[in-house]
Amino acid sequence: MKSIVLTCLVLFASTAFADPKKDAAASYAHGQSLYLKEDYSGAAYHFKLAYDADPDPVYLFNIAQAHRLAKQCR
Repeated sequence: MKSIVLTCLVLFASTAFADPKKDAAASYAHGQSLYLKEDYSGAAYHFKLAYDADPDPVYLFNIAQAHRLAKQCR
């Protein structure tokens, strides 16, 4: 029983210490590459993931621009 608990602690410990800014940066970088390939819907999705991980208002501009270029304005 102890080994099962220890294994679970080791496996899930890395997710407990995930860095949201690092996750946001990775999502933003992927969004940028999609934006440059003119995949604006995909870029908007990844910019939103970045914003969800790190609610920095700077990401909102990128989300809006990607939606505008994808003609997804409401």
